[in-house]
Amino acid sequence: MITFRFPLLRRIECVATVGVFDGLHLGHLVLIRKLRKLAKRKKLPSLVVTFWPLPQQVLSSSSFLGFLTNLNEKKKILAREKINYLLLFPTTQKLLRLRGKAFLKKLISSIKVNTLVVGEDFRFGHKREIGIKKLKELSTEMGFKVIVLKKKKLGKRVISSSYIRRLIKGAFFSQAERLLGRRYIIEGRVVKGKGLGSIIGYPTLNVDWQDKVIPKRGVYVVKVFLKRRWHLALCNIGFNPTVSKDKKLSMEIYVLALRKKINLKKVRILFLERLRNERKFPSLEKLKERIDKDIRVVLSKYSG
Repeated sequence: MITFRFPLLRRIECVATVGVFDGLHLGHLVLIRKLRKLAKRKKLPSLVVTFWPLPQQVLSSSSFLGFLTNLNEKKKILAREKINYLLLFPTTQKLLRLRGKAFLKKLISSIKVNTLVVGEDFRFGHKREIGIKKLKELSTEMGFKVIVLKKKKLGKRVISSSYIRRLIKGAFFSQAERLLGRRYIIEGRVVKGKGLGSIIGYPTLNVDWQDKVIPKRGVYVVKVFLKRRWHLALCNIGFNPTVSKDKKLSMEIYVLALRKKINLKKVRILFLERLRNERKFPSLEKLKERIDKDIRVVLSKYSG
């Protein structure tokens, strides 16, 4: 798959789709696969138009829960689906204020759209002003066809990125992964911490999750990918109230099989379940006792 940033230097005739596609969940994949099959039938390349950063990040960063797929993950999934081209629009306030018709003109000045494949709830333009009916009118005027697909459901639930984000935030990992169609993995950057875990005998990895969706505060059973395999670990998301007055949210991971801290730049994390709430303990000794208990619980359930 070849990735371009808008605008293109040469105009490509293609079968295209446009969307944010955060998570590239099962609903998105139905559309992506329809796009690929239609492009093959028409003997044209398939092209996905998307936006980075996510519009939600630009519009309201304070209420944004995080994204389900970063740009590299999105590229890998689309390449696996054998999409030919990915066209990235840099998301700016100016782009988000653009009226729908102006955006379409901007798009078709860069790519020659033979057919546009969209979902039935597709809307675009400033404040999502244009829906399917108006899109079809504009497509006739601008010389391309539109194919509209029904939304994918799992049971009675329509699959959506916003719902999956809420599931992960609430620590409903298995339900979120059913809608994604794969495991939800965070690849975080290991950052320097205060070294407090080592003082009580539990050296931790401090992780920057880089704006991906993470679950609410608490202690979690996770797996981390180290030395070519997955290892059981405990993960604390919160403020470490026993040892810190800092109100900056942090993620710390203690890998059960490792006795000393290791130097890493990145780590992949798979959340298994929520173990308990984060608590403030009266002393470091009481905190250590609770961690010992957490480890016994995890080993009894997951080892062997």
